[in-house]
Amino acid sequence: MLWRPPFPDDLLLVCASEDPALAVADPSVSTVSLVPRHTAAITIAALVDLAERPDRSPAPTVVPARLDIRASSTRPAV
Repeated sequence: MLWRPPFPDDLLLVCASEDPALAVADPSVSTVSLVPRHTAAITIAALVDLAERPDRSPAPTVVPARLDIRASSTRPAV
């Protein structure tokens, strides 16, 4: 008997992306967004701080993320 991968029913998918087309794909694809504008602002602030105070190590920073759950990561109702 030929082995077949256990999908589509056993495969759930989440993608790190900002592409709005994933929301209207069939099935729609769940995504994790690192909210680019917010991430860029945090990065720029850290770079400016580093440039102004090169003797100091930057503090650790938590970058917020958003999870949009869609059909690709949910199991069908039984």
